Amino acid sequence: MFFKIKKKEKRLPIHHLLTHTSGIFNNTSAEEFMENIIRKKYSLETLIDDFKYVPYDFEPGTKHSYSNSGYILLGYIIEKVSNKSYEEYLQKNIFNKLLMVDTGYDDYYKIIKKRANGYELKGEEKRMVNCEFIDMSIPHAAGALLSTVEDLYIWNKEVIGGKIISEELLKKITEKYIKVKENDYYGYGVHLISEELGGKVRERVDHSGIIPGFLASNEVFPGEDVQIIMITNVPSEHFFKRVSKIRTIIFEEI
Repeated sequence: MFFKIKKKEKRLPIHHLLTHTSGIFNNTSAEEFMENIIRKKYSLETLIDDFKYVPYDFEPGTKHSYSNSGYILLGYIIEKVSNKSYEEYLQKNIFNKLLMVDTGYDDYYKIIKKRANGYELKGEEKRMVNCEFIDMSIPHAAGALLSTVEDLYIWNKEVIGGKIISEELLKKITEKYIKVKENDYYGYGVHLISEELGGKVRERVDHSGIIPGFLASNEVFPGEDVQIIMITNVPSEHFFKRVSKIRTIIFEEI
């Protein structure tokens, strides 16, 4: 499938959006993003207007460079194909089917029971303060969902178990399409990493998420019956070190 970007010279395969090889400018890297844009509520079309005329950062398909803009476009495609909002489509076709009762599209203006606030650690004294506000219309399909460890466990189990996608599609998602760095490849929305743990090389499928006030890491080791899921609302430089330490401890004991 192809998605045509206005004012671009080439038709862009959806494959490039999924693998972050599109060359489309990453809107969150714009200098004015944190200062101005994140406090505004945007329609999806207006959000796309902000970056659709920006030249490609590189020739599409030639390298991997993370682009939230690309995943916003994927959300737009879902809406056009399904004739439903991104939120509606995911809720009906995924979250409700998998009984992921604490997962959904975040919206500051909705009352959501037990929703955690996000915090930041400021200064040398690491003083905890409320995080910078971001309207969830901005990340959209690139990061506007909220969830829990329990629901992500269900997601991992049911996706691998074939409840919502076929085995053939799962193979496409976890194909090593492009090398990110040594022993790290990218599939469709996931990293595919080889790492020596517990005396043998093990394969893991993972992705992390970073947004003001929150960090998340979701790792699955296919065939090992091991998942490592961590979420925090007080981000720190120690978060991913702790994930790595837990990973090491688990496989030392297996």
